[in-house]
Amino acid sequence: MNQSNASDRIIETRSSISEIELRAALRALHHVIVEARWLAYQQEAHAKIATILDSAEIMPLLLSGKAVDGLGFADMLRDLARTFPRLQWAWQKYRDETSGSSTNDGSV
Repeated sequence: MNQSNASDRIIETRSSISEIELRAALRALHHVIVEARWLAYQQEAHAKIATILDSAEIMPLLLSGKAVDGLGFADMLRDLARTFPRLQWAWQKYRDETSGSSTNDGSV
């Protein structure tokens, strides 16, 4: 998927997904992350997280700016970025937006 299509998809997702649906998706993701911690990064944990990231338009949800504070969103995204390199840029973007500054140190 090229960058233009990805941007269009995020915009489309933002307008078509309600806050209730967003909260439900983030809760489901959080549940799998907690479960994955118990599986100690075994193959099964990676497969479950990858499946969630690749389905249900979860990446646009994560990047839509509608973080759910009560779910430990920042910790959740940080933990995902440690395990899945393709999410490191999302973690950096979230940190930049929530801190109000732009750092590019790449730390996770």
